[in-house]
Amino acid sequence: MLTVASTSAHAMMIDEAQYNNGHGGPCLEAMRTGEIITVTDMPSEHRWGDYPAQMLAHGVHGIYSHPLRGGEELMGALNVYAITDAAIGPAARQAIAATAEHAGVLLQTGLTTAQHVELTDDLRQSLTSRAIIDQALGIIMGQRRCTASHAFEVLRLASQNRNRKPHDVAADIITAVTGRPPEPPPFAAPGTPA
Repeated sequence: MLTVASTSAHAMMIDEAQYNNGHGGPCLEAMRTGEIITVTDMPSEHRWGDYPAQMLAHGVHGIYSHPLRGGEELMGALNVYAITDAAIGPAARQAIAATAEHAGVLLQTGLTTAQHVELTDDLRQSLTSRAIIDQALGIIMGQRRCTASHAFEVLRLASQNRNRKPHDVAADIITAVTGRPPEPPPFAAPGTPA
């Protein structure tokens, strides 16, 4: 568990206190159950071991933990801490719920976007490697007057014998024949080395 964002170092320290507490806390319970967890009277709170006493020592008298959802997936919790005896009222709870709903959607969108970027980069790298291997296979086929499968076997054996990736051996073949390192294929991102 970790706190991704916080309004202050003090709030982050309060948030993280429950991660080290063997009994958890409201944030972890909200994440586990998907339910809103409230603490309105910290001195009389008995859940989560010594966590309530730790919160009182930090000046926290109330907590409102709202689960963050990305679709149906629980992704975290939005925690609001009251530093006075006054409870977090209905208007504040409504605002927290709306914020949590938007934050969950934004978090899910950010994670999905990051996954797509990573997948795109992986695919681009695979296609680039494949294009370089195909060029080297063409060179081997021309030099040895052999089939593509035989040329691939030659490349595979060279890769094993040199303990190098087939892509790197293929790049060496292209460089040896053309006098230049392979150029990135047209679909590679600008500045991507071959």
